[in-house]
Amino acid sequence: MAQTAAALAPELVRQDPWLALLAFRRLVAPIPGAEGIVARDHGWGLDVWTLVHRSTLETRQALADRQWELMAMYPDLDVDFHIVDRQDTSLESFVSPTEYDLFIRIRPS
Repeated sequence: MAQTAAALAPELVRQDPWLALLAFRRLVAPIPGAEGIVARDHGWGLDVWTLVHRSTLETRQALADRQWELMAMYPDLDVDFHIVDRQDTSLESFVSPTEYDLFIRIRPS
């Protein structure tokens, strides 16, 4: 019997936790102001920062909701989430991709 993608996804994420961040990118893409995701692997799991620009309470609540959604999708994923607002600083000067193990733009610049 063939397994569906939905059934295989949690196992794939167990093998490679970075795959969950691709799903997270899709979850947060519709949220206004969400610009990027950076992450570090600490051995125990992932530290993940969602980079936003001029966030509102509604933006931050929507991001927190998507974080909970991702954790429900992958309950074995060890992740610590953060939301950081760059507040008019250019994204390129705000975050250096070399400081992180992963840098993903949520939408093209």
